[in-house]
Amino acid sequence: AGHCRRARRQLRTNPVHTICADCGAENPEWLSANLGFMMCIECSGVHRSLGTHISKVRSATLDTFSPGLLAVLRSIGGVRSNEFWEACMPSEAKPRPTADRDTRQRFIMNKYKDKLFIADPSM
Repeated sequence: AGHCRRARRQLRTNPVHTICADCGAENPEWLSANLGFMMCIECSGVHRSLGTHISKVRSATLDTFSPGLLAVLRSIGGVRSNEFWEACMPSEAKPRPTADRDTRQRFIMNKYKDKLFIADPSM
């Protein structure tokens, strides 16, 4: 139990995990286990609607983490993830933390489902 608490604290204090990868909201409490970044609760709801074949949403405070998941989160993070997923994104496309659900949903669908902003959409 102590190991899990330490791991959660390390994740949430690591600079690459202090803001939501999708809207920039501070202190995100949710994560995508397969995409390797933290997100706010509002964006996590949209990620859940994508399906687990695209994003596996977990709570940073309630769920337990395997050593493998911790390694993924430590090695990717929001900055590195966005270098891939937002490589060709116009800056005005990114929603702000105050964005409504429709704006978030459109952006997140474009980003992960439609792969609209990556450099090589065949990936």
